[in-house]
Amino acid sequence: MSKKEKYKIYLIYDQYTRGGELCTDCDPDYPRYKDTYYDFTPKGLRLEPPWSGKAIEINCDPRGLGHLYLVVVKYTTDAVDMLGSSHGNWHIEGVFEKYKEAENLVEDITKKQGQYVAGHWCPWGNYFDSITIERLSIWD
Repeated sequence: MSKKEKYKIYLIYDQYTRGGELCTDCDPDYPRYKDTYYDFTPKGLRLEPPWSGKAIEINCDPRGLGHLYLVVVKYTTDAVDMLGSSHGNWHIEGVFEKYKEAENLVEDITKKQGQYVAGHWCPWGNYFDSITIERLSIWD
């Protein structure tokens, strides 16, 4: 049985960060950082590497397709010692040609609510804040 060929596509997105600065009104003997908040907005997909973007490995040839569906999971990390919590972290869990395939993955993640989905570890652990299916156009 042969392995399915992998292709790369590049996610174009905006991400803004606020917070994360050193807490000035905390005990100086035990400094800590304020919580960090990420605002993530996916914009589109490119076939060729842009000057800025995230490479994503996919199982289908994106050439000739007008759009793909991305399953995006957003989650929060807990504060560890002096580091604040981090809100709005995001992870692309899957990329699909068909909406139904993306919907099936969302259902699987929602049912399991565990660290392993589709046989691999997920960075959000047992909890996530939201799961969305993003329909993104492919730009040549």
